[in-house]
Amino acid sequence: MDPETFETFYGDCTWVLVERIADEGGSSETIQIENLKGFAGQTCPRTGNWWSPANQLQSRYFEQGEVFPEVENNSWGETIWYLEVTNKK
Repeated sequence: MDPETFETFYGDCTWVLVERIADEGGSSETIQIENLKGFAGQTCPRTGNWWSPANQLQSRYFEQGEVFPEVENNSWGETIWYLEVTNKK
């Protein structure tokens, strides 16, 4: 449909079936890794660089099993640490 004249056009088209292959991107594992976060007092679930809005977005390296620290007297409130998506192991 033309958005200016609202005229409808009909024409031939070819549909192509696209089949998704399992574990070829978009898997739940990828989503979970990209959205990893931890709260102050919790243990780090994955080694890598983590950042927190409470820490002026500065990143800090944590080993798996380390306890995330609380950033005292920050304007953000609760200290939440987020895994940097660009981590390279």
